[in-house]
Amino acid sequence: MTKRRLIIMLSAALLVLLIGGGSFYYYASHHVEKMIPGHAYRYSSVLKGKENNRVMYVAFSENSDKAVVTQNKTEAVKAARSSQEFDKVYKDQSKKAAWKYKASGSKLTLGKVEGNQLSQWQYNSVLAFGKHFTSRSFTYQIFEAGQGQVKQKMRFEQID
Repeated sequence: MTKRRLIIMLSAALLVLLIGGGSFYYYASHHVEKMIPGHAYRYSSVLKGKENNRVMYVAFSENSDKAVVTQNKTEAVKAARSSQEFDKVYKDQSKKAAWKYKASGSKLTLGKVEGNQLSQWQYNSVLAFGKHFTSRSFTYQIFEAGQGQVKQKMRFEQID
């Protein structure tokens, strides 16, 4: 094998790896909006490779922008079973606070309206594949409590 042929083969292999890796990254960074409707997720923060013990559950409506956010896993799974079950759970939850979501590109935003006061959390740099997605950081704006950014990995794992 000549030196020129070896360089061409290595260049072609590198090109294939770059295109494949770039394609996967694009897919994973733009897949969250197709992945979450109609499903329930367990989410927690990840600190230096270890999951935090603060766990929440969120179920996303299949045909609207509504979400159920709870500490009760059973309630989240029940909401993900069907549109009718989701509506029942959401109606009970919205007596205290109504949750909405928007997923677009590599961002997921959760908003909570409580007594005409909006608080929201935007998860940035979301990578979604398989039955989970992660976010490297999130920004928040909490009514009467301020706003900021947290550079902490969040993991969302599908539970239904």
